[in-house]
Amino acid sequence: MTGVQTCALPISVSIAGALAWAYLFYVGQSLTPAAVCLTGCALITVICVAAAWSQAWWMGALLLPYQAWLLVAASLSWGYAALNR
Repeated sequence: MTGVQTCALPISVSIAGALAWAYLFYVGQSLTPAAVCLTGCALITVICVAAAWSQAWWMGALLLPYQAWLLVAASLSWGYAALNR
C-alpha cells in the first residue's frame, strides 16, 4: 500500500470529525464532546502524516499545517469547554 492509500480512510475520518466538531460546537453547544471529537481528529491525522512521510518527506510536510491546526483547535476547544462549565 502506498502512503496515499494508507491515508485515504484516516484523512476522510479526520475531515468528517472536523465537520462533526463544527456541528457539535456551534449548533449543539456541546463543548466537551466537540473537544473530544477534534482531539480524535488530531490523533487520527498523525497516522496520515507518518504514512505520507514514509513515502516522501514532502508529502508528510504538506500535512503538517493541517496537523498543527488540529492541535491548536483542539487545545482551544478544550479551553473553551473548561471555561464554560
